[in-house]
Amino acid sequence: QTSYRLRHGRACNCGYPELPGFSDWCTFHMSNLESRMSTVKLTYDSDHHVTAIKEPQHKIVSVDCPYTGDGAEFSPANLLSISLGSCMLLSIGTVAERAKLDLSGTTVSVRFKEVAKPFPHVAAIRYVIDIPHHFSAVDKRRIENAAELCPIKTNIGDNTEISVRFKYAEAEAA
Repeated sequence: QTSYRLRHGRACNCGYPELPGFSDWCTFHMSNLESRMSTVKLTYDSDHHVTAIKEPQHKIVSVDCPYTGDGAEFSPANLLSISLGSCMLLSIGTVAERAKLDLSGTTVSVRFKEVAKPFPHVAAIRYVIDIPHHFSAVDKRRIENAAELCPIKTNIGDNTEISVRFKYAEAEAA
């Protein structure tokens, strides 16, 4: 990864300097990260169940092992796919707000594939981002570039294939 210097001297490792809005996007996100460090406490409860609590807000997420737990809660693979999908959607939302684009009703569907060999891991994650609005080619590029800039995406290893497909509403006939 190459590190890029931004307007305020902060470094960004997202790797997409050629994308429109790169400098502003990274400056915004990095300043928020620097000022908002939070703590998550994980507790093993028993029976392959973990509780995660985000402090100081006391937000709770429960996690089960998909192989030995009862499957009633999110699995670690669910949380990985949720993390990346929500990061892309939040990144898109940031760009859309600045450009005054309406993303209301946008949904992200995700499917993932886990494999056991050569070691247990998530082999593929597939996203469909369904945006029920029509946008110009320029705005579509802004939206899609924002998803590519998601910092979570850069933290997923090469052994996990990630695909993202965008579906937009058809243009209305004049």
